[in-house]
Amino acid sequence: MRATILLALVAIAVAQSTLPVSVVGDATYRVFGPICSGAGAIPAGNKCPVKGDEAIESCLPSLPSFANGKCVAPVDAVCQKIPSGAWGCVWPSGAKPGPRAATTEIPRPRYTTIAPNATNSTGASNATKATKSFWGLLEELFY
Repeated sequence: MRATILLALVAIAVAQSTLPVSVVGDATYRVFGPICSGAGAIPAGNKCPVKGDEAIESCLPSLPSFANGKCVAPVDAVCQKIPSGAWGCVWPSGAKPGPRAATTEIPRPRYTTIAPNATNSTGASNATKATKSFWGLLEELFY
């Protein structure tokens, strides 16, 4: 039972972390969750960059997503088998990503975090209380 709970906690932590993933013939982006990868009949993960994601490395002027001095995903990439036989992220075959004109659109965050501002009766923030409860749970499980 304890091992199952520990594995579930690890799986949740991994699913919420960001990992680098390359798009075939393009730059490397950062995505949340299990990235598109593997060599079996089904991929080990299925997450690929989505439209608007900015590259974190390997951005070159010759790449399809390069525009205005940076690489930005022009469309949602898809997870599919690539020529090597492995699973990888690619731009959809119908989409022809290319340089985009500069826009005045204000980028909006895809993910938000709500910061606690209330305190409990001891004066500690609710975030601290929640953290202590989490570690207390782990101590109860394993000690």
